Amino acid sequence: MKQFLFLIFCTLSTAFVSCKEETDGAADFRFVQPEVTDVTQTTANVSSRALFTLNDYPGLVKGFAYGPADEAAEGYRTVKVTEFERNAISARLTGLDPETSYRVHAYVKLGASRILSDGAEFTTLPGDGGGDGDGDGDGD
Repeated sequence: MKQFLFLIFCTLSTAFVSCKEETDGAADFRFVQPEVTDVTQTTANVSSRALFTLNDYPGLVKGFAYGPADEAAEGYRTVKVTEFERNAISARLTGLDPETSYRVHAYVKLGASRILSDGAEFTTLPGDGGGDGDGDGDGD
């Protein structure tokens, strides 16, 4: 009976150990899904919060990757963020096309790979059909 219980104990121990999720540390470097605000025809403000302590990794490359929602994230443009407050990063995305759907991810770069947050989608405002670009519609 003791051998049987010992065998069950060993089997269960092995099962628990092998079920433990294997990670390479990448899961430790995550951001929450970005929040997009103040969307215009060609710009948008984005922010996200790190689920790790940014102060612990001063040389870590972090920022936002963004591009048209129907394209793969590998080809997205990036904007690096060097300053942060309370584990929150933010940036202004520029050079966007009017009336276009975009997706943005917060990212951290580890070696040659990027770890992306869940993506947030937004659509830029429609163009005004001409004018001087100051938004007042008078063309002056």
